[in-house]
Amino acid sequence: MIKIDPILFPYFASWNDTFVKGIERVWASGNRVLLVTKSDQVYGINATSTPAIMRTSEDPLHMMYTSASSVPHSEPKQLFQLHGKNVIDFIFGGDFIIALTKNGELFSWGGNQSGQLGLGDRPYAPHPIQISTLSDKTVTKVVCGKNTAMALCDDGQVFCWGESWGFIPVKCTAIQNKATDIAILSMSASSSLSYYYFCVEDGKIKSTTMEGSCWLNDIKSIVCSEHQILALKNDGSLYSTTWYATQGPLMEDHFIAIRNIPKVTEIYAASKMIAENYYDEYTDDSRFNMCGAKTENNEIYIWGTFRGRINTPLYSTSYSSFNEVVLMYSNFRLTHRAFMLGSVNKMKNTHCDCLKYISTIFDDESKNSDFIIVVEQIEIFVHRAILRQRSKYFEDKLAEPGNENDENVLHVKDFTYKAFKLFLQYLYGIDINVTRENVMELIIIAHQYSDEKFENLIMEKIADDEKAKMAIPAVKNILELPPEVMSIAMRGVQFKSLQQ
Repeated sequence: MIKIDPILFPYFASWNDTFVKGIERVWASGNRVLLVTKSDQVYGINATSTPAIMRTSEDPLHMMYTSASSVPHSEPKQLFQLHGKNVIDFIFGGDFIIALTKNGELFSWGGNQSGQLGLGDRPYAPHPIQISTLSDKTVTKVVCGKNTAMALCDDGQVFCWGESWGFIPVKCTAIQNKATDIAILSMSASSSLSYYYFCVEDGKIKSTTMEGSCWLNDIKSIVCSEHQILALKNDGSLYSTTWYATQGPLMEDHFIAIRNIPKVTEIYAASKMIAENYYDEYTDDSRFNMCGAKTENNEIYIWGTFRGRINTPLYSTSYSSFNEVVLMYSNFRLTHRAFMLGSVNKMKNTHCDCLKYISTIFDDESKNSDFIIVVEQIEIFVHRAILRQRSKYFEDKLAEPGNENDENVLHVKDFTYKAFKLFLQYLYGIDINVTRENVMELIIIAHQYSDEKFENLIMEKIADDEKAKMAIPAVKNILELPPEVMSIAMRGVQFKSLQQ
Protein backbone atom coordinates (compact mmCIF):
# COMPACT_ATOMS: atom_id res chain seq x y z
CA MET A 1 0.00 0.00 0.00
CA ILE A 2 1.46 3.34 -1.03
CA LYS A 3 2.32 6.05 1.49
CA ILE A 4 1.12 9.60 0.84
CA ASP A 5 2.72 12.67 2.37
CA PRO A 6 0.34 14.01 5.03
CA ILE A 7 1.05 17.55 3.83
CA LEU A 8 -1.62 16.90 1.17
CA PHE A 9 -4.15 16.62 4.02
CA PRO A 10 -3.00 19.40 6.37
CA TYR A 11 -5.76 18.96 8.95
CA PHE A 12 -3.93 15.84 10.16
CA ALA A 13 -1.40 18.19 11.76
CA SER A 14 -4.03 19.54 14.17
CA TRP A 15 -4.92 16.11 15.52
CA ASN A 16 -3.52 14.25 18.50
CA ASP A 17 -0.17 12.63 17.69
CA THR A 18 -1.18 9.30 19.17
CA PHE A 19 -4.36 9.19 17.11
CA VAL A 20 -2.57 10.03 13.86
CA LYS A 21 0.09 7.38 14.46
CA GLY A 22 -2.71 4.85 14.91
CA ILE A 23 -4.21 5.49 11.45
CA GLU A 24 -3.73 2.47 9.20
CA ARG A 25 -5.57 3.43 6.00
CA VAL A 26 -7.10 6.58 4.50
CA TRP A 27 -9.65 7.12 1.73
CA ALA A 28 -10.53 10.54 0.30
CA SER A 29 -13.05 11.96 -2.16
CA GLY A 30 -13.42 15.70 -2.37
CA ASN A 31 -13.84 16.93 1.18
CA ARG A 32 -14.89 13.54 2.54
CA VAL A 33 -12.19 11.51 4.23
CA LEU A 34 -12.53 8.13 5.93
CA LEU A 35 -9.97 6.54 8.23
CA VAL A 36 -9.46 3.03 9.57
CA THR A 37 -7.17 2.69 12.57
CA LYS A 38 -4.84 -0.15 13.50
CA SER A 39 -7.39 -1.19 16.14
CA ASP A 40 -10.09 -1.44 13.40
CA GLN A 41 -12.02 1.66 14.38
CA VAL A 42 -13.52 3.81 11.62
CA TYR A 43 -13.69 7.62 11.54
CA GLY A 44 -15.10 10.08 9.03
CA ILE A 45 -14.40 13.76 8.51
CA ASN A 46 -15.85 16.45 6.30
CA ALA A 47 -13.15 19.09 6.10
CA THR A 48 -15.00 21.80 4.25
CA SER A 49 -16.76 25.07 4.85
CA THR A 50 -18.23 25.23 1.34
CA PRO A 51 -21.89 26.31 1.57
CA ALA A 52 -22.73 24.36 -1.61
CA ILE A 53 -21.77 21.16 0.16
CA MET A 54 -23.02 21.90 3.65
CA ARG A 55 -26.31 23.42 2.62
CA THR A 56 -28.40 22.75 5.68
CA SER A 57 -28.21 20.72 8.85
CA GLU A 58 -30.73 18.32 7.28
CA ASP A 59 -28.59 17.69 4.19
CA PRO A 60 -27.78 13.97 3.83
CA LEU A 61 -24.10 14.66 3.24
CA HIS A 62 -24.03 16.71 6.41
CA MET A 63 -25.74 13.90 8.28
CA MET A 64 -22.97 11.48 7.30
CA TYR A 65 -20.60 12.69 9.95
CA THR A 66 -22.34 15.11 12.27
CA SER A 67 -25.42 15.41 14.42
CA ALA A 68 -27.76 18.36 14.14
CA SER A 69 -24.92 20.88 14.15
CA SER A 70 -24.72 22.91 10.95
CA VAL A 71 -21.00 23.60 11.42
CA PRO A 72 -18.74 21.52 9.14
CA HIS A 73 -15.69 20.03 10.78
CA SER A 74 -12.22 18.65 10.15
CA GLU A 75 -12.11 16.63 13.36
CA PRO A 76 -12.58 12.86 13.03
CA LYS A 77 -15.98 11.52 14.07
CA GLN A 78 -16.42 7.88 15.01
CA LEU A 79 -18.57 5.66 12.84
CA PHE A 80 -19.40 3.16 15.55
CA GLN A 81 -21.43 0.95 13.23
CA LEU A 82 -18.24 0.02 11.35
CA HIS A 83 -15.93 -0.58 14.31
CA GLY A 84 -14.52 -4.09 14.20
CA LYS A 85 -16.06 -4.84 10.80
CA ASN A 86 -12.70 -5.07 8.98
CA VAL A 87 -13.61 -2.57 6.25
CA ILE A 88 -11.38 -3.08 3.21
CA ASP A 89 -12.81 -0.40 0.92
CA PHE A 90 -15.00 2.71 0.84
CA ILE A 91 -16.75 3.61 -2.41
CA PHE A 92 -17.95 7.20 -2.85
CA GLY A 93 -21.07 8.21 -4.74
CA GLY A 94 -22.50 11.69 -5.19
CA ASP A 95 -23.91 12.19 -1.70
CA PHE A 96 -23.51 8.69 -0.28
CA ILE A 97 -20.83 6.19 0.69
CA ILE A 98 -20.71 2.39 0.67
CA ALA A 99 -18.35 0.40 2.90
CA LEU A 100 -17.16 -3.08 1.84
CA THR A 101 -15.91 -5.44 4.55
CA LYS A 102 -13.47 -8.34 4.29
CA ASN A 103 -16.41 -10.73 4.74
CA GLY A 104 -18.18 -9.24 1.72
CA GLU A 105 -20.78 -7.25 3.67
CA LEU A 106 -22.00 -3.84 2.51
CA PHE A 107 -22.92 -0.83 4.65
CA SER A 108 -24.23 2.42 3.19
CA TRP A 109 -25.16 5.88 4.40
CA GLY A 110 -25.93 9.36 3.06
CA GLY A 111 -28.55 10.55 0.58
CA ASN A 112 -31.14 8.16 -0.89
CA GLN A 113 -33.34 10.17 -3.25
CA SER A 114 -32.89 7.56 -6.01
CA GLY A 115 -32.45 4.51 -3.83
CA GLN A 116 -28.66 4.59 -4.09
CA LEU A 117 -28.24 3.28 -0.54
CA GLY A 118 -29.98 -0.01 -1.32
CA LEU A 119 -31.84 0.29 2.00
CA GLY A 120 -35.41 0.80 0.80
CA ASP A 121 -37.25 4.09 0.41
CA ARG A 122 -35.92 5.97 3.45
CA PRO A 123 -34.94 9.58 2.56
CA TYR A 124 -31.40 9.21 3.90
CA ALA A 125 -29.31 7.30 6.42
CA PRO A 126 -27.35 9.38 8.97
CA HIS A 127 -24.99 6.51 9.80
CA PRO A 128 -23.81 3.25 8.18
CA ILE A 129 -26.53 0.58 7.85
CA GLN A 130 -25.98 -2.90 6.43
CA ILE A 131 -27.61 -3.62 3.07
CA SER A 132 -29.61 -6.60 4.28
CA THR A 133 -30.76 -7.69 0.80
CA LEU A 134 -27.17 -8.79 0.12
CA SER A 135 -26.44 -10.18 3.59
CA ASP A 136 -26.36 -13.76 2.23
CA LYS A 137 -23.91 -12.78 -0.53
CA THR A 138 -20.16 -12.24 -0.47
CA VAL A 139 -19.49 -9.02 -2.34
CA THR A 140 -16.01 -8.58 -3.80
CA LYS A 141 -16.32 -5.24 -5.61
CA VAL A 142 -18.60 -2.18 -5.67
CA VAL A 143 -18.70 0.75 -8.11
CA CYS A 144 -20.85 3.87 -7.78
CA GLY A 145 -22.25 6.65 -9.92
CA LYS A 146 -23.69 9.87 -8.57
CA ASN A 147 -26.89 8.16 -7.39
CA THR A 148 -26.51 4.53 -8.37
CA ALA A 149 -24.41 1.51 -7.40
CA MET A 150 -23.36 -1.90 -8.70
CA ALA A 151 -21.93 -4.90 -6.83
CA LEU A 152 -20.03 -8.00 -7.94
CA CYS A 153 -20.29 -11.17 -5.82
CA ASP A 154 -17.79 -13.99 -5.48
CA ASP A 155 -20.13 -16.36 -7.32
CA GLY A 156 -20.15 -14.10 -10.39
CA GLN A 157 -23.59 -12.60 -9.77
CA VAL A 158 -24.12 -8.86 -10.30
CA PHE A 159 -26.58 -6.61 -8.47
CA CYS A 160 -27.57 -3.00 -9.23
CA TRP A 161 -29.63 -0.40 -7.39
CA GLY A 162 -30.36 3.31 -7.36
CA GLU A 163 -31.36 5.31 -10.42
CA SER A 164 -33.14 3.15 -13.04
CA TRP A 165 -33.08 0.15 -10.71
CA GLY A 166 -34.97 1.03 -7.52
CA PHE A 167 -34.42 1.20 -3.78
CA ILE A 168 -33.07 -2.32 -3.16
CA PRO A 169 -30.40 -4.33 -5.03
CA VAL A 170 -31.71 -6.16 -8.10
CA LYS A 171 -29.96 -9.13 -9.67
CA CYS A 172 -28.89 -8.55 -13.27
CA THR A 173 -30.49 -11.49 -15.04
CA ALA A 174 -28.66 -10.71 -18.29
CA ILE A 175 -25.46 -11.93 -16.60
CA GLN A 176 -24.92 -15.69 -16.42
CA ASN A 177 -23.34 -15.67 -12.94
CA LYS A 178 -19.81 -15.63 -14.37
CA ALA A 179 -18.89 -11.94 -14.09
CA THR A 180 -15.30 -11.09 -13.12
CA ASP A 181 -15.37 -7.27 -13.25
CA ILE A 182 -17.91 -4.44 -13.29
CA ALA A 183 -18.08 -0.75 -14.26
CA ILE A 184 -20.62 2.06 -14.56
CA LEU A 185 -20.47 4.40 -17.55
CA SER A 186 -21.80 7.89 -16.83
CA MET A 187 -23.11 10.19 -19.53
CA SER A 188 -24.06 13.86 -19.22
CA ALA A 189 -26.58 15.60 -21.42
CA SER A 190 -27.55 19.17 -20.53
CA SER A 191 -28.24 19.04 -16.78
CA SER A 192 -29.06 15.32 -16.57
CA LEU A 193 -27.01 12.16 -16.14
CA SER A 194 -27.55 8.71 -17.58
CA TYR A 195 -25.85 5.47 -16.58
CA TYR A 196 -24.98 2.26 -18.39
CA TYR A 197 -23.83 -0.83 -16.54
CA PHE A 198 -21.19 -3.20 -17.86
CA CYS A 199 -19.35 -6.29 -16.69
CA VAL A 200 -16.68 -8.69 -17.91
CA GLU A 201 -17.99 -12.24 -18.38
CA ASP A 202 -16.16 -15.05 -20.17
CA GLY A 203 -13.56 -12.51 -21.23
CA LYS A 204 -16.11 -10.32 -23.00
CA ILE A 205 -17.70 -6.98 -22.16
CA LYS A 206 -21.41 -7.34 -21.56
CA SER A 207 -24.17 -4.92 -20.72
CA THR A 208 -26.59 -5.60 -17.89
CA THR A 209 -29.44 -4.05 -19.88
CA MET A 210 -28.65 -4.54 -23.59
CA GLU A 211 -28.56 -7.85 -25.41
CA GLY A 212 -25.49 -9.16 -27.17
CA SER A 213 -21.99 -10.08 -26.06
CA CYS A 214 -19.94 -10.54 -29.23
CA TRP A 215 -17.50 -7.75 -28.42
CA LEU A 216 -13.81 -7.76 -27.45
CA ASN A 217 -12.39 -11.09 -26.29
CA ASP A 218 -9.92 -12.05 -23.54
CA ILE A 219 -10.75 -8.99 -21.42
CA LYS A 220 -9.17 -8.82 -17.96
CA SER A 221 -10.76 -5.64 -16.58
CA ILE A 222 -12.75 -2.55 -17.54
CA VAL A 223 -13.16 0.95 -16.12
CA CYS A 224 -15.43 3.81 -17.15
CA SER A 225 -15.60 7.56 -16.73
CA GLU A 226 -17.79 10.05 -18.57
CA HIS A 227 -18.57 8.50 -21.99
CA GLN A 228 -15.19 6.71 -21.86
CA ILE A 229 -14.65 2.93 -21.60
CA LEU A 230 -11.20 1.37 -21.14
CA ALA A 231 -10.70 -2.36 -21.65
CA LEU A 232 -7.52 -4.16 -20.61
CA LYS A 233 -6.77 -7.55 -22.18
CA ASN A 234 -4.91 -10.35 -20.44
CA ASP A 235 -1.92 -9.82 -22.74
CA GLY A 236 -1.51 -6.22 -21.49
CA SER A 237 -2.93 -4.54 -24.57
CA LEU A 238 -5.30 -1.61 -23.98
CA TYR A 239 -8.42 -0.56 -25.87
CA SER A 240 -10.55 2.55 -25.53
CA THR A 241 -13.79 3.93 -26.86
CA THR A 242 -15.83 7.07 -26.43
CA TRP A 243 -19.33 5.66 -26.57
CA TYR A 244 -22.77 7.25 -26.68
CA ALA A 245 -26.03 5.36 -26.28
CA THR A 246 -27.21 6.75 -29.61
CA GLN A 247 -24.54 4.59 -31.28
CA GLY A 248 -26.54 1.52 -30.34
CA PRO A 249 -25.07 -1.64 -28.76
CA LEU A 250 -21.40 -1.48 -27.91
CA MET A 251 -19.57 -3.40 -30.63
CA GLU A 252 -15.96 -4.46 -31.03
CA ASP A 253 -15.34 -2.05 -33.87
CA HIS A 254 -16.09 0.86 -31.52
CA PHE A 255 -12.84 0.21 -29.68
CA ILE A 256 -9.46 1.59 -30.70
CA ALA A 257 -6.18 -0.01 -29.58
CA ILE A 258 -3.89 2.36 -27.68
CA ARG A 259 -0.57 1.24 -29.11
CA ASN A 260 1.85 3.87 -27.79
CA ILE A 261 1.86 2.51 -24.22
CA PRO A 262 4.05 -0.44 -23.14
CA LYS A 263 2.44 -3.55 -21.62
CA VAL A 264 -0.31 -2.39 -19.24
CA THR A 265 -1.00 -4.04 -15.88
CA GLU A 266 -3.67 -1.76 -14.40
CA ILE A 267 -6.13 0.85 -15.65
CA TYR A 268 -7.93 3.76 -14.02
CA ALA A 269 -10.79 6.10 -14.87
CA ALA A 270 -12.81 8.60 -12.87
CA SER A 271 -14.82 11.73 -13.37
CA LYS A 272 -15.83 14.51 -11.05
CA MET A 273 -19.47 13.48 -11.58
CA ILE A 274 -18.63 10.26 -9.76
CA ALA A 275 -16.14 11.50 -7.22
CA GLU A 276 -17.39 14.85 -6.00
CA ASN A 277 -20.35 15.69 -3.82
CA TYR A 278 -22.55 18.00 -5.88
CA TYR A 279 -22.60 18.74 -9.59
CA ASP A 280 -25.02 21.60 -10.01
CA GLU A 281 -22.70 23.64 -12.19
CA TYR A 282 -19.86 22.73 -14.51
CA THR A 283 -16.99 24.91 -15.63
CA ASP A 284 -14.02 23.86 -17.72
CA ASP A 285 -11.77 24.58 -14.75
CA SER A 286 -13.66 22.33 -12.35
CA ARG A 287 -14.23 19.35 -14.63
CA PHE A 288 -12.31 16.16 -13.97
CA ASN A 289 -12.50 13.22 -16.35
CA MET A 290 -9.24 11.31 -16.24
CA CYS A 291 -8.13 7.99 -17.69
CA GLY A 292 -4.87 6.30 -16.83
CA ALA A 293 -2.76 3.21 -17.46
CA LYS A 294 0.03 1.67 -15.40
CA THR A 295 2.69 -0.37 -17.20
CA GLU A 296 4.70 -3.37 -16.05
CA ASN A 297 7.57 -0.93 -15.42
CA ASN A 298 5.36 1.10 -13.00
CA GLU A 299 5.05 4.00 -15.43
CA ILE A 300 1.76 5.93 -15.25
CA TYR A 301 0.22 7.40 -18.41
CA ILE A 302 -2.79 9.72 -18.18
CA TRP A 303 -5.11 11.58 -20.55
CA GLY A 304 -8.49 13.33 -20.42
CA THR A 305 -9.81 16.53 -18.83
CA PHE A 306 -8.14 17.90 -15.71
CA ARG A 307 -6.49 21.07 -14.37
CA GLY A 308 -8.84 23.12 -16.53
CA ARG A 309 -7.51 21.53 -19.72
CA ILE A 310 -9.98 19.73 -21.96
CA ASN A 311 -8.97 16.58 -23.85
CA THR A 312 -5.36 16.52 -22.72
CA PRO A 313 -3.50 14.01 -24.93
CA LEU A 314 -1.84 10.93 -23.48
CA TYR A 315 1.49 11.53 -21.76
CA SER A 316 3.77 9.86 -19.22
CA THR A 317 3.89 11.18 -15.64
CA SER A 318 6.71 11.03 -13.11
CA TYR A 319 4.59 9.06 -10.62
CA SER A 320 4.32 5.33 -9.98
CA SER A 321 0.85 5.11 -8.40
CA PHE A 322 -2.63 6.29 -9.36
CA ASN A 323 -3.09 7.73 -5.86
CA GLU A 324 -0.26 10.19 -6.41
CA VAL A 325 -1.41 11.04 -9.93
CA VAL A 326 -5.00 11.80 -8.96
CA LEU A 327 -4.03 13.81 -5.89
CA MET A 328 -1.66 15.95 -7.93
CA TYR A 329 -3.74 16.38 -11.10
CA SER A 330 -7.29 16.78 -9.79
CA ASN A 331 -8.66 20.05 -8.41
CA PHE A 332 -9.91 18.29 -5.30
CA ARG A 333 -8.74 15.59 -2.91
CA LEU A 334 -9.37 12.19 -4.44
CA THR A 335 -7.69 8.85 -4.04
CA HIS A 336 -7.75 5.79 -6.26
CA ARG A 337 -7.38 3.37 -3.38
CA ALA A 338 -6.66 3.42 0.32
CA PHE A 339 -3.27 4.80 1.32
CA MET A 340 -1.07 5.07 4.37
CA LEU A 341 0.30 8.30 5.79
CA GLY A 342 4.00 8.90 5.40
CA SER A 343 6.26 10.83 7.82
CA VAL A 344 3.63 10.71 10.55
CA ASN A 345 6.07 10.82 13.46
CA LYS A 346 7.47 14.20 12.46
CA MET A 347 4.36 15.62 10.82
CA LYS A 348 4.02 18.52 13.26
CA ASN A 349 7.64 19.53 12.82
CA THR A 350 8.14 22.25 10.23
CA HIS A 351 11.11 20.30 8.96
CA CYS A 352 9.35 16.93 8.62
CA ASP A 353 10.32 14.69 5.74
CA CYS A 354 7.36 15.61 3.54
CA LEU A 355 7.98 19.32 3.94
CA LYS A 356 11.65 18.79 3.19
CA TYR A 357 10.63 17.16 -0.05
CA ILE A 358 8.20 19.81 -1.24
CA SER A 359 10.71 22.51 -0.28
CA THR A 360 13.00 21.08 -2.97
CA ILE A 361 10.45 21.56 -5.74
CA PHE A 362 9.57 25.19 -4.97
CA ASP A 363 10.08 27.66 -7.83
CA ASP A 364 11.53 25.00 -10.13
CA GLU A 365 9.85 24.79 -13.51
CA SER A 366 11.33 21.34 -14.14
CA LYS A 367 9.65 19.79 -11.03
CA ASN A 368 6.12 19.32 -12.45
CA SER A 369 5.12 22.92 -11.81
CA ASP A 370 1.59 23.49 -13.05
CA PHE A 371 0.94 27.05 -11.86
CA ILE A 372 2.79 30.37 -12.07
CA ILE A 373 2.50 33.36 -9.74
CA VAL A 374 3.80 36.62 -11.19
CA VAL A 375 4.93 39.37 -8.82
CA GLU A 376 6.63 42.52 -10.11
CA GLN A 377 6.88 40.79 -13.51
CA ILE A 378 8.91 37.91 -12.03
CA GLU A 379 7.57 34.37 -12.37
CA ILE A 380 7.45 31.97 -9.41
CA PHE A 381 6.80 28.32 -10.34
CA VAL A 382 4.50 26.49 -7.92
CA HIS A 383 2.05 23.57 -7.70
CA ARG A 384 -1.73 23.80 -7.49
CA ALA A 385 -2.08 20.80 -5.18
CA ILE A 386 0.42 22.13 -2.64
CA LEU A 387 -1.06 25.63 -2.61
CA ARG A 388 -4.60 24.30 -2.21
CA GLN A 389 -3.71 21.94 0.61
CA ARG A 390 -1.58 24.48 2.49
CA SER A 391 -3.75 27.56 2.11
CA LYS A 392 -7.51 28.04 2.46
CA TYR A 393 -7.23 31.13 0.24
CA PHE A 394 -5.66 29.16 -2.60
CA GLU A 395 -8.03 26.24 -2.07
CA ASP A 396 -10.91 28.57 -2.87
CA LYS A 397 -9.06 30.65 -5.46
CA LEU A 398 -7.89 27.73 -7.55
CA ALA A 399 -11.35 26.19 -7.49
CA GLU A 400 -12.74 29.21 -9.32
CA PRO A 401 -12.99 29.20 -13.13
CA GLY A 402 -9.79 30.62 -14.58
CA ASN A 403 -9.34 33.05 -17.43
CA GLU A 404 -9.44 31.11 -20.69
CA ASN A 405 -6.12 32.49 -21.91
CA ASP A 406 -4.39 32.79 -18.54
CA GLU A 407 -5.77 29.88 -16.54
CA ASN A 408 -2.49 28.78 -14.97
CA VAL A 409 -1.14 32.21 -14.01
CA LEU A 410 -1.95 34.45 -11.05
CA HIS A 411 -0.76 38.08 -11.06
CA VAL A 412 -0.13 39.57 -7.61
CA LYS A 413 -0.02 43.35 -7.73
CA ASP A 414 -0.23 44.56 -4.14
CA PHE A 415 3.02 43.16 -2.75
CA THR A 416 6.71 43.10 -3.51
CA TYR A 417 8.36 40.06 -5.07
CA LYS A 418 10.69 39.47 -2.11
CA ALA A 419 7.92 39.51 0.49
CA PHE A 420 5.42 37.41 -1.46
CA LYS A 421 8.08 34.85 -2.27
CA LEU A 422 8.69 34.49 1.48
CA PHE A 423 4.99 33.74 1.94
CA LEU A 424 5.11 31.06 -0.75
CA GLN A 425 8.27 29.62 0.76
CA TYR A 426 6.44 29.32 4.06
CA LEU A 427 3.67 27.37 2.30
CA TYR A 428 6.36 25.00 1.00
CA GLY A 429 7.78 24.46 4.48
CA ILE A 430 10.88 26.57 3.93
CA ASP A 431 12.21 28.51 6.90
CA ILE A 432 11.92 32.25 6.24
CA ASN A 433 13.79 35.27 7.53
CA VAL A 434 11.56 37.94 9.08
CA THR A 435 13.30 41.32 9.44
CA ARG A 436 12.40 44.82 10.49
CA GLU A 437 12.29 45.69 6.78
CA ASN A 438 9.73 43.10 5.73
CA VAL A 439 7.65 42.46 8.87
CA MET A 440 4.92 44.97 7.99
CA GLU A 441 4.37 43.59 4.51
CA LEU A 442 4.41 39.99 5.70
CA ILE A 443 1.74 40.65 8.34
CA ILE A 444 -0.45 42.35 5.76
CA ILE A 445 0.04 39.38 3.42
CA ALA A 446 -1.01 37.05 6.25
CA HIS A 447 -4.14 39.15 6.74
CA GLN A 448 -4.98 39.46 3.04
CA TYR A 449 -4.56 35.72 2.51
CA SER A 450 -6.35 34.75 5.73
CA ASP A 451 -3.43 32.76 7.10
CA GLU A 452 -3.42 32.98 10.88
CA LYS A 453 -0.61 30.44 11.23
CA PHE A 454 1.64 32.55 9.02
CA GLU A 455 0.89 35.61 11.13
CA ASN A 456 1.65 33.66 14.31
CA LEU A 457 4.96 32.54 12.81
CA ILE A 458 5.87 36.13 12.02
CA MET A 459 5.08 37.23 15.56
CA GLU A 460 7.22 34.41 16.98
CA LYS A 461 10.16 35.44 14.84
CA ILE A 462 10.07 39.07 15.99
CA ALA A 463 9.31 38.27 19.64
CA ASP A 464 12.75 39.46 20.77
CA ASP A 465 12.98 42.46 18.45
CA GLU A 466 11.34 45.44 20.12
CA LYS A 467 11.86 47.72 17.12
CA ALA A 468 10.24 45.22 14.80
CA LYS A 469 7.25 44.91 17.12
CA MET A 470 6.80 48.67 16.86
CA ALA A 471 5.48 48.05 13.33
CA ILE A 472 2.37 46.27 14.58
CA PRO A 473 0.29 49.41 15.39
CA ALA A 474 1.07 50.84 11.94
CA VAL A 475 0.01 47.59 10.30
CA LYS A 476 -3.28 47.55 12.21
CA ASN A 477 -4.00 51.09 11.04
CA ILE A 478 -3.47 50.04 7.42
CA LEU A 479 -5.65 46.97 7.80
CA GLU A 480 -8.52 49.12 9.03
CA LEU A 481 -8.53 51.16 5.82
CA PRO A 482 -11.08 50.47 3.06
CA PRO A 483 -9.76 47.95 0.49
CA GLU A 484 -9.45 50.55 -2.25
CA VAL A 485 -7.32 52.75 0.02
CA MET A 486 -5.31 49.95 1.62
CA SER A 487 -3.41 49.16 -1.57
CA ILE A 488 -2.40 52.80 -2.00
CA ALA A 489 -1.34 53.02 1.63
CA MET A 490 0.78 49.91 1.37
CA ARG A 491 2.60 51.21 -1.67
CA GLY A 492 3.03 54.58 -0.03
CA VAL A 493 4.67 53.12 3.01
CA GLN A 494 6.92 50.94 0.80
CA PHE A 495 7.37 48.71 3.84
CA LYS A 496 10.59 50.50 4.77
CA SER A 497 9.47 52.56 7.70
CA LEU A 498 11.62 50.53 10.09
CA GLN A 499 14.84 51.03 8.22
CA GLN A 500 15.47 54.36 9.93
